[in-house]
Amino acid sequence: MRIARWLLLAVAMMCLCASSLAAEGDPLLKVDDLLTLQASYERFLNDLADLLIERELLSADDREAWLDMQMGDYISNGGYGSIMTLFYPGVLEYAEEEEQLVEVKGEIEGGTMSLLTMRRYSPGDAGTYGLMLLPEAMDNDNRPISASFELSASDGVFYRWDPVADSYVSVGVSVVTEGETVFWSCYAPMEGALEPRITFDISTENGTVQLGRLVLQMDIVNGGYRIGDAFLSE
Repeated sequence: MRIARWLLLAVAMMCLCASSLAAEGDPLLKVDDLLTLQASYERFLNDLADLLIERELLSADDREAWLDMQMGDYISNGGYGSIMTLFYPGVLEYAEEEEQLVEVKGEIEGGTMSLLTMRRYSPGDAGTYGLMLLPEAMDNDNRPISASFELSASDGVFYRWDPVADSYVSVGVSVVTEGETVFWSCYAPMEGALEPRITFDISTENGTVQLGRLVLQMDIVNGGYRIGDAFLSE
């Protein structure tokens, strides 16, 4: 029987360019700052995953789940997190869902909208302003579309970055974004509470052509909110 081998690399992921991206004195980078480094960080993680699989520290079947967990940890913890390498089939099922990155996709006119978010949001445990929401529109050839996204929530409020205040500020139950990251925040669900919904109205950037409407419903689970794998059909 193979003995489980654990190697925990406690790596402070404070990026070398933090001083140029974060405001002076900020302990963490903004999500949008971190996303500017996403491509290079993903390349590093992919190279590391190859090495871990070669050394039998990571199962090939767990590769994608491991990558999602590590990227989610990186973003949800403001650029400061840890990289875990291990050999233990199925162990990633026990990873904290608040640190699991998930992409939800839905069809719109002439293409697809994708939403990058976290699998779960627990108000009492959240280290950020709330549930990260990063929408993007692509055409049928997988090319980016300049689009505007109007988000409205059945409960809770949205936060977006205010350059004047140099912080995220509450903007109420609706917000418009052209692809910048926003957050949805809500109190812990009360007994008998309805499952919240976030509606995305997508249009061309100037708002002249409507591309579609998608609805994200969250399940209430153990005092928090869990994101599914698909949008609701309208």
